[in-house]
Amino acid sequence: MNIFSLPAIVSFTINFSIALIVLLDQSNRSLNRWFSAFIFNFALWNLAEILLLNSQNRETALFAAQILYRVIFLAPAFFLIIAYQFPKNIHPYSRKPYFPVLIFAIPIILLIFSFPHFQIKLIQLSRTPDVYYYQFSFAFSIPFLLLIFTFLGYIIWGSLILIYKIPHLRTSRQKNQTRILLIGVLSIFIFLVFINTIRPILSSIFMFYVLSSILVIVISVFFLLAIVQFHFFKISRLISGGITYTVLTSFILAIYFLVVKSLSDSLIHYLGFNSFAWEALLVLFLIMIIRPLEGRIQMAVDRLLYRDIHTYRKHFLKFSRDMLSYLELPEFFAQVEKFLKKEFQLPAAYIFIKNQHRNELRLQSGNPSPIVLPVDSYLEKRLLSARRAVEIGDLPGEKLNPDMRRFVEEHNIQLIVPLILEEKLAGIILLPQRHLQKEYPEEIQEILTIFANEVTTVYHRNQIIEKIRQEERERLRLQHLAALGQLTAGVAHEIRNPLNTISTAAETLLNRNLSPEDATELQQFILEEANRLNLILTDFLNLSRLKEPHIEPVDIGAVLDKTISSLQNRGIPDISITMHIPPDIPVIETDSDLLYQALLNLGINALEAVESRCQQDDSFNCTQGEVVFTVSSNTETLWLKIQDNGIGIPENSKNQIFEPFFTTKEKGTGLGLSITHNIIQALHGRIRVESQSGNTQFVIQLPIKWQVNENGNE
Repeated sequence: MNIFSLPAIVSFTINFSIALIVLLDQSNRSLNRWFSAFIFNFALWNLAEILLLNSQNRETALFAAQILYRVIFLAPAFFLIIAYQFPKNIHPYSRKPYFPVLIFAIPIILLIFSFPHFQIKLIQLSRTPDVYYYQFSFAFSIPFLLLIFTFLGYIIWGSLILIYKIPHLRTSRQKNQTRILLIGVLSIFIFLVFINTIRPILSSIFMFYVLSSILVIVISVFFLLAIVQFHFFKISRLISGGITYTVLTSFILAIYFLVVKSLSDSLIHYLGFNSFAWEALLVLFLIMIIRPLEGRIQMAVDRLLYRDIHTYRKHFLKFSRDMLSYLELPEFFAQVEKFLKKEFQLPAAYIFIKNQHRNELRLQSGNPSPIVLPVDSYLEKRLLSARRAVEIGDLPGEKLNPDMRRFVEEHNIQLIVPLILEEKLAGIILLPQRHLQKEYPEEIQEILTIFANEVTTVYHRNQIIEKIRQEERERLRLQHLAALGQLTAGVAHEIRNPLNTISTAAETLLNRNLSPEDATELQQFILEEANRLNLILTDFLNLSRLKEPHIEPVDIGAVLDKTISSLQNRGIPDISITMHIPPDIPVIETDSDLLYQALLNLGINALEAVESRCQQDDSFNCTQGEVVFTVSSNTETLWLKIQDNGIGIPENSKNQIFEPFFTTKEKGTGLGLSITHNIIQALHGRIRVESQSGNTQFVIQLPIKWQVNENGNE
């Protein structure tokens, strides 16, 4: 091995790695196989140069030059076939099995007729007699001229095919890929023709070697950048590892020639022995030293090539965590739309959810009057089949329904991301062209597909939660109606008794000859029952309409004594009921009857909470239960705290306990706390609750002095 073959070795390593990656990624795909063969052809070119530059005799060098000669003249045939197939084949005749046979037949036949007089000769590259390089000999033989014409004809033919394809391709991504392939391959062949044309005027063969070495490096870099930056192939899972392998191998080979080989030659010169085992040990030692760098190189390659992808993944992961909390569906879709617009620099994002009953797609946000699109049977089948993001350019426009086609055109839609749930289409996300004409590469489409799956899962979960909440609301509504029905039935029963008495007395007065004393007695019955009926209706109305507060100075201690006495008379002696009131608590201006009613309701709730804990908590008995009334004040405000160590209020019920007819009790009507809340508001106070299992406290805040508003009303 000599140092002149180093560029060819590096290029061979890169080309061979890339060809394997492309082939192994989708080996059943015709385009992958042909493109891989195209790159292998250039790898064979590199291998021929390595053999040529390291030949020990002229015969070996001539054999390597003849291989190189064939490789060069077969390269345009590969390019022509790839031009037909890339990025997709729009020429039916080129799909026939005999087409590639005919394409390769012409250069192969011409090469056979050229044998053994190939127009290539060997030239010594340096003063060392065993280092050879090649040079084309432009003799005017018929096979050689036909080879030249075939070479140029295939290049022009393939270029025209690519130029013709560009306006007929649907997506701008495919158009950009085709332009890159056209420009790159044309540049390579033009450079090849150029350096061989100017060879006679170059000052030395070494300059020709330098230009040829630059060419082989450029070819390798072109293939590397093409498949990475322009996504010719779906190789995201292999490319990073392949590049790492290529970098490491090239690094090892470079150090071998610069260090190991020179060290080995020095040992041969001074010690007089030549050992292949010695060189192998040095290379193995070098690999062991460099091996720890593999992980760092892998990370560096990933960050360099997929910097945006890593950023997207990080942001998507954070957003997915944020979506774990429940949101109402309109707000949820608005958050998804906002995230997509910000992350991909989009003017808008359109989320359509399918209505299964009407078989239509309805826009969820971004429009005051939601847009409705009929479900497209072709589009639905295509999305369910692909199960991933699909570019609009890949869909035949004539197969989309007119409304969908019109929406796509008006909003410049480029990508459709399906929302698939249980093998059915739940909706779609339509994404327009990005700012600065940016594309949606394969990696981003895959991330969007995964993101759409998560959106669908969260959407389905929110649907379930919404359904459960709706059922819960319906259940509570029915409970409230049942409670109201029970209350109404009780009131009706109480009303019916006085009415029966009044009716019977009136019939008796009309149908019988009664003495004046009996008539007067019946009239008295009618009057008493009418008064009773009036009292019943008054009490019923008091449930929803409080009487006006009667404001007077009130001793809060006396109200608490009355409240505690009433609670102790409920027949639950095991539960401790106490109060803590400082001696300097001022007299407040309020309604003592209303305040007593509010405190009594809260005290009854506290006792029932302790009883519930006694029944549900085996480690707790009623002798441990306690209800404590505490009073505190400053110059303007008095605070009353009612605390118990009962079962507590569920977290999701705290915001509803003061609503009419809301109750967590099996036999409650849901009016107690609502009436209490209304009473405290009528007394110009406030009430709040703090609760957890084993500790619940209601805090009432009342003004010490009764305030009169600006209008003179209390």
